[in-house]
Amino acid sequence: MYGWSRAGHASQRYTTQIQRCTLQIQRCTTQAPRAVRGMADRIGVAEHKHQHILTLARTTATRYGYTPIHTPVIEYSSIFERTLGTNSDVVGKELYKFLDSSNSWMTLRPEGTASVARAIITNKLEHTMPQKLFYSESMFRHERPQRGRQRQFEQFGVELVGVAHPAADVECVQLGWDFL
Repeated sequence: MYGWSRAGHASQRYTTQIQRCTLQIQRCTTQAPRAVRGMADRIGVAEHKHQHILTLARTTATRYGYTPIHTPVIEYSSIFERTLGTNSDVVGKELYKFLDSSNSWMTLRPEGTASVARAIITNKLEHTMPQKLFYSESMFRHERPQRGRQRQFEQFGVELVGVAHPAADVECVQLGWDFL
């Protein structure tokens, strides 16, 4: 009889735990899903405008001889700490940074230049300079969302690498002016 009462007690305990879990699931499913704070959906007219602007930007960059590059959304944190500096606001408080399952610090891309530089080195493109590249990608910064600033945002950028003459900067500014 003693064994049965213990089993009955354990059975009651598990039943209570299952009831609690069921209540928690019901609460979660009754709340409407929502976007993460500082991140927004782009639908309909907003997406159409975004695509139109991107088409103009890509066309302008291509006219100047730039080619597209796409880099991963997640990079090793050291990529940004080296290029932006450990004392910068972005590295100090605005990175989406996490430890992955292999104990490596990873970061959601906060800007495009560091990833492009890493890609040039990784793919041994520094031997074929100059490199004229453009990108349009999502970036992430864990800053306080406010009007006009989101935690996830799109960035279009051009990188002219391997030209030490001021004419390279002038070309990038002229490209931007032509786009506008």
